[in-house]
Amino acid sequence: MTSAGLQRIARRRAAHLASRALLCLALGCGGDAGEVTGILLVSVDTLRADALGSYGGDPDTAPHMDRLAREGTRFARTVAPSPHTLPSHATLLTGLHPLEHGALVNSRSPLPDSVTTLAERLRAAGWRTGAVVSSAVLHRRWGLDQGFEDYRDDFFSTLRGLGDARLVAEADAAATTNVARAWLREQAGAERRFLWVHYMDPHAPYAPPAPFRTRFPASPYLGEVAFVDQQLGVLLEELRSTAGAGGTLVVLTSDHGESLGAHGEQTHGHFLYDEVLRIPLILRGPGIPAGRVVEAPVGLEEVAPTLLARAGLDPGPGLPLAGAPPADRGVVSVSYLPAFSYGWSPLWSLSKAGEKLILAPRPEYYRTDEDPGEQVNRATLESERRRALEGALRERAKAYLARRSEAAPLSADPATRAELAALGYAAPSALLPERPLDELSGADPKDRVEVLGLLQRYHAARTRGDLVEARRALEAIRPLDPGNPVPDEETSLLLLLAGRFEELLAWHAGRPEPLREQPVQAYRRAVALAKLERHAEAIDALRANLRRDPSHQASRFALAELLARVRPEKGSVAEARGAYAEVLRSDPRNLAARNNLANLLIEAGDLPGARREFEILVDQYPEFAPIRQTLGEIYANLGLRGRAVEQLETYLRLAPQASNRLYVQGVIAGLEGR
Repeated sequence: MTSAGLQRIARRRAAHLASRALLCLALGCGGDAGEVTGILLVSVDTLRADALGSYGGDPDTAPHMDRLAREGTRFARTVAPSPHTLPSHATLLTGLHPLEHGALVNSRSPLPDSVTTLAERLRAAGWRTGAVVSSAVLHRRWGLDQGFEDYRDDFFSTLRGLGDARLVAEADAAATTNVARAWLREQAGAERRFLWVHYMDPHAPYAPPAPFRTRFPASPYLGEVAFVDQQLGVLLEELRSTAGAGGTLVVLTSDHGESLGAHGEQTHGHFLYDEVLRIPLILRGPGIPAGRVVEAPVGLEEVAPTLLARAGLDPGPGLPLAGAPPADRGVVSVSYLPAFSYGWSPLWSLSKAGEKLILAPRPEYYRTDEDPGEQVNRATLESERRRALEGALRERAKAYLARRSEAAPLSADPATRAELAALGYAAPSALLPERPLDELSGADPKDRVEVLGLLQRYHAARTRGDLVEARRALEAIRPLDPGNPVPDEETSLLLLLAGRFEELLAWHAGRPEPLREQPVQAYRRAVALAKLERHAEAIDALRANLRRDPSHQASRFALAELLARVRPEKGSVAEARGAYAEVLRSDPRNLAARNNLANLLIEAGDLPGARREFEILVDQYPEFAPIRQTLGEIYANLGLRGRAVEQLETYLRLAPQASNRLYVQGVIAGLEGR
């Protein structure tokens, strides 16, 4: 544990002791509470509270989630700290607000190493810790793997080194559940185990599988919720069968909701209305009262300290969920995507029982008890109350910022950018000047609804490959929002995807230096040079890009490929091997990088080294047939006949229609002396 984490725990020790009685009021304590021997934390991406029957939705949509609510305690008004995946999950796992932990948007800055996570605390106490996540924005490079012994984040294209947005569809709930079930079986004998499972499916684009597609023809979003619910049922049954659920605390929640067209937004990320902030939170397990409903507003920052307290540990930063919160309690939420991606104003909000303030260039105040849809802005009519809430909000934010941790920004690589586009996000911009986080200036996002529609149109067209329509959408943004950097930043990508490499180079040469030196722009220029077979220039450009930004792993991977392919001399191949090894240090499950590194070792005659890399690949990707054949051939060359036969027979089982089947069968026969 870091010294900063220990200091925070010491500062909060007195508060923990005072809050323990409140925790008992909400969730039950004492000798009859039961021992917590396991924690299953399930976060369902983009899950609105009202999608569940227990929160007022259709009871047929998510029966397993509703059953958890009946068997446990449901928090009726849980407010997300951010409408973005990474910030909210960082809060869920640390107990810190985004303004404290510093991961304010997806794919900009990782969770700092100085922050202590729930997994780190549990692991230090002897718990086994595992995570199964299914979104590129939760990849380990963004810091949420801290404290997890096993962090499975290979369900999307970033890890595979492919950058194909279509692979988003592979991150479905069934695949996630299968990996989570395997972890539960592997850890069945552990005395204490903590598993975090993240389901991606309700996130746009909505594509529920059968039969949920036909069950919810008018709402594919609810179809995806129903699909996740079915898979949650499978996971809970695995939990029961592997260890019995009696000692396991199950937590179900989300990172944010979904607008579904409300307030001019189709998805989420730009606004702070209840459709994107109100999420479910349900706890079931030892000592948790069944059927209880807590009506007071709560935030995700209270989950980690609650789980630590239930596990018998000091909760550290933050306070556990309280059963009798103060009457004026409120939850603070923030959205920085408008500021970091488009140059608009960020948004802050304060949600309280029956009312809500959204702080923007034009503030909004809603009486949510009378106006749950937040349609009537009463900021002028009730200016005195609005000013009082603004003062409270600014004080809370000031306190958060005083404790803020920071990490250096990372560049989103092309695969991550492809994922973001497929999911409807714009990547954070490197062109926009840094501003103080408490400066709420610039365009008010609610005044840019038309631009948001064009951005959505651009991302949709790009994802389906309609580059002409994507270019039209970008050009339509310019006159409406001249300071928006997205049209300039994305033009080079459209030229690259269209194969217009000479035009891309000319466009790049005419841009101002700040744009040209963005890591992503320099990378695209290098790719264009490589496509035009100007390999020496491409290599020089990639090396220069890595000197400016050593974190740009896409440039490192591309450099390794070029060096191995067009510079076969000894020094270049050694540099390529080093580049692949560096990629694997930050992305150890990158199949393409490890496969390429292993092949370079084979070419260099280092069969023991290649064997080590392919054995890792077999362990990481046991169903990927080509790896089995190559490893079998390596074993054969090393004289390990039995192991060679085992791998080659597995290859034939995994690839029954392989075109080289007769050849492999002949190799097996030769190894067996037949």
